[in-house]
Amino acid sequence: FNGPRIGYKYIDQDTGWRGVIATNGKDFFNIADKYPISLILHSDIHLNSGVATLRSFESIAAGNLVISDNHEFMRENFKDSVLYIDIEAPAEEMVKQVEQHMEWVKNNPKEAMQKAQRAHQIFLEKFTLEDNLLKIARMHEKILLDEKNDKSR
Repeated sequence: FNGPRIGYKYIDQDTGWRGVIATNGKDFFNIADKYPISLILHSDIHLNSGVATLRSFESIAAGNLVISDNHEFMRENFKDSVLYIDIEAPAEEMVKQVEQHMEWVKNNPKEAMQKAQRAHQIFLEKFTLEDNLLKIARMHEKILLDEKNDKSR
């Protein structure tokens, strides 16, 4: 588990908690290389705002297979390229769902890799900074052209 210590009050602090991963653009990718499956559980703030946590994007960008809660944004954008758990279920059921996903990955490594690759491809198509900057530039050009056409009428 990584994150603020207070967020993992039921985890053995000596063996289960690993601290906060720096957001420096490299530490997470070093960890992701070592642990290719990410379990993403969004905070209430993320769930209520409809915005996924940055760790979701980092995990998918790193090529990890993601197991996520039923976050609306994740389902809408990544569909079945991510595995999901029901965070409305009792804790024991959530643990069982994660265990079932891990068993599926163990028994279906090729399909699991394909799922992670599909998520990565969706990330590249929809969420890279370069792509979004190009979309913004095209939108800006269209607005300028529309304004020019409106003035000439």
